[in-house]
Order: sequence, then structure tokens, then C-alpha cells
Amino acid sequence: MGVIGAGGYVPAMLLPHFKTAGVNFRSIATASGVSAHDVGKRFGFTYAVSSAEEVLDEQDVNLVVVGTRHDLHASLAAQALRRNKHVFVEKPLALNDVELDDVLQAAAGLKREAHGWIQSSILAARSPGKRFLQSTRRPAFYSLSHQRRPGPERTLDSKRK
Repeated sequence: MGVIGAGGYVPAMLLPHFKTAGVNFRSIATASGVSAHDVGKRFGFTYAVSSAEEVLDEQDVNLVVVGTRHDLHASLAAQALRRNKHVFVEKPLALNDVELDDVLQAAAGLKREAHGWIQSSILAARSPGKRFLQSTRRPAFYSLSHQRRPGPERTLDSKRK
């Protein structure tokens, strides 16, 4: 597995679950490289690299986790899909229809045995995404979404009850 971006959510919420599942952590890249080194060391990544391209181009990476700023999600997901890699994208998948179309076009061009794995509620909600899912004969996407449980907002100062 390769990871692009390692903001707070990736090491706190995603990587522990992947580690528990026994995923082989291969490479991680961040904008500065400093957090890639720190998170990479903490989770046992083989490489901490300085660019997303290095993660995307690595032959031994078959799953790419995109945990960057929102404006990079669609572009990186499309690039990974064009390299026939599975993709896990923290939501939102795309910020607009143009970005979503790019991701859908990348998925449409996948090799028959490959499929993308996208986590985002936008795909199910957008009509182009829905039409694509309905028209394909192979699973191109798994659309997962997370909803916050109802209840009072918690702050750092609030006590658990």
C-alpha cells in the first residue's frame, strides 16, 4: 500500500485499521517529507518519499490511499486509477463535476481485472457517478460513506459522560 498525504486523520484513523488488517505498508509521501518520515517510521513503511509520483509509480503498490488536501483528491485518484491501482480516497472524492468526470473516465479505462476502490459519498449522490455505476458490468467502485452519529458536539474541554 502507498499513502499520499499524512494529515491528522490518516495516521489517527485510517492507518491503524489497515495495520490491524495486515496490509503491507510500502511507501508514504507528504508535501514536506517530514511527516512522511515520522508516520512512515511509526507504522513500518518501507519508504518515505518526497512526491506523490513516486508512490503512484511504485510497482509493488497496488492500493493508494489519498489523504491530502481536498483539492488534490480527484486528480490523485484519477492518476492512480490510470495506473490500474486500487484507490481509497478520503471524502470528498471531487469538488466539482469536471473533477468527477476525470475520475470516472479514468475508471472507465481500467484493465478488465483491475478495479478502483473509492471511499466517498459524493459518487453515489452525483448523477454522472450513478449512471457510470449502473452502466458498468464490473465493479469499478465501491462507494462507502461515513455519517457522524447524532449527539452533542464534543470539544477538548468537554468531559465524557
